[in-house]
This record gives sequence, structure tokens and C-alpha cells, in this order.
Amino acid sequence: MEEEFPFLSTLEDRVRISLRVHPKAKKEGPGNVIGGALRWSVNAPAEQGKANSALVKSIAKFFRVSKGQVSIVFGETSRTKLLEIKGLSLKDAIIRLREVIVDS
Repeated sequence: MEEEFPFLSTLEDRVRISLRVHPKAKKEGPGNVIGGALRWSVNAPAEQGKANSALVKSIAKFFRVSKGQVSIVFGETSRTKLLEIKGLSLKDAIIRLREVIVDS
């Protein structure tokens, strides 16, 4: 499982996900895996926190959790980010991601 999803880890009751964010994209959501991080596209530009807000909203919608359960641990000003999702099991995250991930 770790080899298939190197960008996922757990910490207590949280799933951590390493992302490479692509702002100003035409389509939102997950893409392929790049260097151990999952590429995630958002429509918003990377200015004044707009892409971060769009990312949290997109992640919450994708994993079917509330926006309050999603937090950026580090990478607020970078395209490379680490997010935590509270209350989501690793198993549920993997099931959801398997539906859409494009192998690279």
C-alpha cells in the first residue's frame, strides 16, 4: 500500500497527504503522482491565499469531509504542501483515490 500511495501517511486520527498543487487549472482534483507527491489542481490563482482556500474546499469535497477537518500543516506559500484530514481513515482515503488516480 505504501508503494502505491507514497504521498499518504497517518498520524493518530488523521491522514496526511503530500501534494504538489497546480493553481489556475481548468479542472480541479487529483492527478498523477510526481516525486512522492500527489498532483492536485485547483481553479484559483496562487495569490492572496485563494489557491489554498480552493485546495481545502476541493480536498474536503473529494474526501467527503467538512472543510474544518482539512488543514495545511506546511507549505502555505509553496506549491508543495502537507495537508492533514481529521476523521478520515487511511483505508477510506485509498478507496477514494483508487477511483481516480492516474498511474504515471
